[in-house]
Amino acid sequence: MLGAATVDASTSSEAQTVAGTTLVHFGEVDQGVYKGSEPKTNADYEFLHARHIKYILDLELLPSVRHSEQKKAKRYGILLIHGRLNASPIPPSHKHIERIMAILRNKRYHPIYFHSKDRLAGHQQEIHAERDRKLEAARRQRHIRRQQAA
Repeated sequence: MLGAATVDASTSSEAQTVAGTTLVHFGEVDQGVYKGSEPKTNADYEFLHARHIKYILDLELLPSVRHSEQKKAKRYGILLIHGRLNASPIPPSHKHIERIMAILRNKRYHPIYFHSKDRLAGHQQEIHAERDRKLEAARRQRHIRRQQAA
């Protein structure tokens, strides 16, 4: 089992950073599967490398090849995998979730670290509330149209 990460306790419990890095929300989800924020600095990659992370699964809607990110990860012996994940109020497709879960379950990729864009961190409730408002508005419109058609 890997050693526990040192966490900066001076920040809120929602945004704890790993000491000496910019990584927030770092944690072990399952044996060999870690999650957290997007690694940005050399210290972030050194931290992941020290935990023998072999792959980073980058979850985003439109995978973009950021040469600098791939180059930095490669320097630490880490390969970047792009996983497509919808980040809008529309839920991700079943196909995308199944592909991501297949990668995370495959021990060939362990230990693996995954992250989604930091811009979404802490906004899940807002995203789901907005989606619910839109769905309710669409239901009301559908109901009105049915009444008018009858």
